Amino acid sequence: FFIEGLNPYVKHSAGIVSYLTGGASITPAYSEDTTTLPVVNIRNGVIAGIKYFNFDLDAPTDGSKSLEVELKPLGIDAQIDVYLRPASAVNTPVEYKDSKVVSVGEGSKKLGTIELSADMPMESTTFSISAKEIDKLDGQWGLFFVFSSDSGLNICELYNVQFVSE
Repeated sequence: FFIEGLNPYVKHSAGIVSYLTGGASITPAYSEDTTTLPVVNIRNGVIAGIKYFNFDLDAPTDGSKSLEVELKPLGIDAQIDVYLRPASAVNTPVEYKDSKVVSVGEGSKKLGTIELSADMPMESTTFSISAKEIDKLDGQWGLFFVFSSDSGLNICELYNVQFVSE
């Protein structure tokens, strides 16, 4: 239990999500060799949020920052929009425009988008997106993933997340 928030520069299992919509769930896999609890049943419209990363903790001062997201594509064309949301936005609503999420709460910032294609191998893959904005952040921020696809099928399984400095 991290009262001061999670260290963003440590790998975290997606199973620690504290905000999950749209029927997605956390795989209950309990064995001695379990290293992550994946979020599964991720379909169009699912929003998954991990709260809160403390960007005041041991932040590397040099190098470019990125977010590494480990997931398993499931053969569907899809997009994953990645947002940061300040802790102060805890009770502010997700905002939509033309049926698309444009904000996961007041003051949220879009980091980028992960594009998945139907021809990607269906195996655990680490995607990296620029996170240069985190150098400007103070305090605690949630990390949110908004999944979208034209299909009603499962898009991917989400395994781990970690901010890195290169």
